[in-house]
Amino acid sequence: MGTLEAQERHTSLYERVALLEETLRRRSEAETVMQTEMQQLRDKIPELEEEIKTIPDMRKELAEFEAKIEKLVQDYEAKLSALASEVIRLKKYGTRRKDLQTLSDGSNVLLRRVLSCVVLCGIELCCVV
Repeated sequence: MGTLEAQERHTSLYERVALLEETLRRRSEAETVMQTEMQQLRDKIPELEEEIKTIPDMRKELAEFEAKIEKLVQDYEAKLSALASEVIRLKKYGTRRKDLQTLSDGSNVLLRRVLSCVVLCGIELCCVV
């Protein structure tokens, strides 16, 4: 083996060592980044666990809210039905004045307002005012 061959072989080995060192350096950097990210994720665990503990309370609050909304809808539908019945009663019995009508509870209400409300709420009645 000549000097030139030995020199080429040494150069090739040095290049290979340099390449391996660069690969090792990159892997070490990647490992450091991953360890940092892993620690950040571990640090978030207690906060997330606390947030998870609030889910049952949130579900309970949501259920209560839905129940309140359902009750409001039912109350609204009942009032709307009563209002529609009054309008039908007024039409049927013809108890009209110029602009005011007396409802069965004795209150004076503008029939036009009542009709507007009833029609706006999706119940159409054929009442002439």
